[in-house]
Amino acid sequence: MRINQTMAKEVAILMTEKMALETKAAFKEYQDFIYDEYVKQTPKLILESFEKHPEWMETTRQVSLEGAGFSTERIPINKYVVTNYSNSYGRLNMDNKLAVKMKKYQDKYNTAQAKCKSLKDKIETALNGLRTFAQVEKHLPEALPFLPKSSSMELVVNFDKLREEIKAA
Repeated sequence: MRINQTMAKEVAILMTEKMALETKAAFKEYQDFIYDEYVKQTPKLILESFEKHPEWMETTRQVSLEGAGFSTERIPINKYVVTNYSNSYGRLNMDNKLAVKMKKYQDKYNTAQAKCKSLKDKIETALNGLRTFAQVEKHLPEALPFLPKSSSMELVVNFDKLREEIKAA
């Protein structure tokens, strides 16, 4: 059976699923760090008011990193925070110390994302180059469990029974 581009892409996604989960976990750590730092910069009175009367506060799930080498980079976060800048995002003021910590989380996520994408692209390219299940079995057997079952194998006719029916007719 031949391997088309869609099949190669789906197999590559399945084969890199573990790396994709690790990338997602690294991004969640990054988001959680941003949330924690943003809450630290929010005045205590605002946080208390937000807990008591959230409907009176403008909230967002997006924080802009500004200062110390970060230039209005907006990051989506998992929890709502009170905005301190506009109704669409909050502003996290960065100093050098915070930027160094932030960069570690950002680098961890970017590295994981780049490795996952690179491996996925390599697998997809290899499968497109191999073109058939037989070639995959020969050169990249790790991909076989992720390939769909060949429909041609399920339609094998039992010729002995067919010959007996022809002779009997």
